[in-house]
Amino acid sequence: MKKLLYGVFAVLVLIGNLYADSGEWEYKWSQLPDMTIFGRDVNATSPNILADDWLCENGLPITDLHWWGSYLGWGADSAIPDLKLVQHPDMFIFSQHIDIPAGGQFPFSQPGPQINGAQAALGQYTWNYYGSIQHPSGMWEHVFQYNYILPVNWLQEQGQIYWLDISAIYNAGTQFPWGWHTSATQWNDSAVMNIPGIAGWEPITYPEKTDLAFEVSTVPEPGATMLFGFGAVCWFIRRLRKI
Repeated sequence: MKKLLYGVFAVLVLIGNLYADSGEWEYKWSQLPDMTIFGRDVNATSPNILADDWLCENGLPITDLHWWGSYLGWGADSAIPDLKLVQHPDMFIFSQHIDIPAGGQFPFSQPGPQINGAQAALGQYTWNYYGSIQHPSGMWEHVFQYNYILPVNWLQEQGQIYWLDISAIYNAGTQFPWGWHTSATQWNDSAVMNIPGIAGWEPITYPEKTDLAFEVSTVPEPGATMLFGFGAVCWFIRRLRKI
């Protein structure tokens, strides 16, 4: 009896370790940055707020956020930026909203009521240099990727559209505001911006529909390893009943 109980425990530990160490993450939604000459950043430094939408396709919760941006005017004369001189935001503010679809009083879709929020101070989010773009003017734009693990998962409902809002905060201001970089793909309506002095949300169109670069990810659904482990546990239980 004890050997079988120890066997069940060992299988459960093995399953947990394999699953935890698999290093697999599933992206619920992915809009990669446009690294061509058409890619650009849109000022998302407070008090500006930018937002873009995505479709929840599997109902799994969001565990972490990934987004891309650059600093307006920073290192514009150099093809290779000096990363020691970059001034990253003191904080990013995020919020998740339900969708208000286009129609009726709104000619374009936009964020509705907020259902989740988070903030990541410098040191809580990670960043890495992603690449540079030389624009037709000859000036360079240096793009960074940012990552943040949410302290509490954001719950989702399969088939629903949600919005992600981002705004960068500098405690003492900055010479080079942070801009959310545009995406190489476009889905649904344009991303939107909320700028002080403008009533409500406005679509980002230069001159056509534009989306922003971000990914939301989740823990993957159990795969073959979990199914194998479940089968092994069931076999052990059957053995126990025969004893």
